[in-house]
Amino acid sequence: MKKTISLIMSVVMALSILSAGVSVNANAVYTYNDGDDFYKYEFINSSTVKIVDHTQHYSGASVLYIPETIEGYTVTVIDKKAFQKNFSEITEYVIPSTVTVIKEYAFYQGSSSNVTTLTIPSSVEEIEEGAFQTMKKLKTLNFSKGLKTIGAHAFAHCTALTKVVFPSTLTDIEAEAFSGCTSLSTITLNNNLKYIYNDAFLSHAAKSITIPKSVASIGASAFSSHSIQKATILSKNVNIQAYSSFYNGSFYDKGKKVKLYGFNGSTTQNYVNNGYNFYYYTFVSITHPTKTKITKLTAKKKAFYVKWAKSTNCDGYQIQYSLKKSMSSSKKKTVKGASSTSKTIKSLKKKKTYYVRVRAYHKYSGKTYYSSWSAKKKVKTK
Repeated sequence: MKKTISLIMSVVMALSILSAGVSVNANAVYTYNDGDDFYKYEFINSSTVKIVDHTQHYSGASVLYIPETIEGYTVTVIDKKAFQKNFSEITEYVIPSTVTVIKEYAFYQGSSSNVTTLTIPSSVEEIEEGAFQTMKKLKTLNFSKGLKTIGAHAFAHCTALTKVVFPSTLTDIEAEAFSGCTSLSTITLNNNLKYIYNDAFLSHAAKSITIPKSVASIGASAFSSHSIQKATILSKNVNIQAYSSFYNGSFYDKGKKVKLYGFNGSTTQNYVNNGYNFYYYTFVSITHPTKTKITKLTAKKKAFYVKWAKSTNCDGYQIQYSLKKSMSSSKKKTVKGASSTSKTIKSLKKKKTYYVRVRAYHKYSGKTYYSSWSAKKKVKTK
């Protein structure tokens, strides 16, 4: 009976707003019952509403489907502290694809939350401060393309979370957004990310981090953790704001210092060499390997033997050979291993002149870097 009366009252109030032909009252709070759950909501404008409170959960269902519409009005905002009441049976919230903003502390329930799974739909552009903070049982977090900003403390102290992959649209991860996520061992940052603020991933569990080339700024203690061993920084001009940005607790211990992989001449290299940062970090170049040269080129029957000088910072070599001096219509052979510095190329045409050159390659973080080619040499097969 109470559910029916509440539903009738909500409909009557909504109809009265429409029939009056006036602007909606943005300050009035209305009640809605979808049959299993009670919500309180406010009007944003004449077509959209925001959920301001989830007051009752009668069904006992473990998955709560938050409504897309209320009385025909589109739900676009989940307001601050709207879902702060903890209903212990709920393990997953399904956020509708109409929501664009999740306000501060919208789902904050302290450490009592039993939520294990969250999917953020593509409609959501911003998650504000503390929205999902301290969901200690949260294990699965799925972001969708469309999200631009993750606010401060948004997922802080979600201690069961082990993996996070950010969508390509994300630009800002604010202060302490994932701070205290002590099981977070896989962090995959996206290519359009620009700003990573102070303590964003403080006390994570990842051993390795890759910073995309789009990142402009990394705040103090952003990736500080006892677990971190290396970071690959693909941005040449990133502003690393403090000695603690990747700090792992070591001090002048060569075996424990964090290795920062970056380009020669980059701000990363300057950062390691600045002040006392060399006490905490070691710089490792990921630029192109050094150029090699052919030291021996010998003719064989329908083949040739080539030997070259060893390159530094490489994973192997590539041999290119052609019947034309311009190297057009050439073929390539790959030799794996930095110490493998010779190769016999077989199955060639006899008594023909071949032009030969060699270059080194280095693979890192899914990319291949090449040195420039050695000077060409020629050999006539037997």
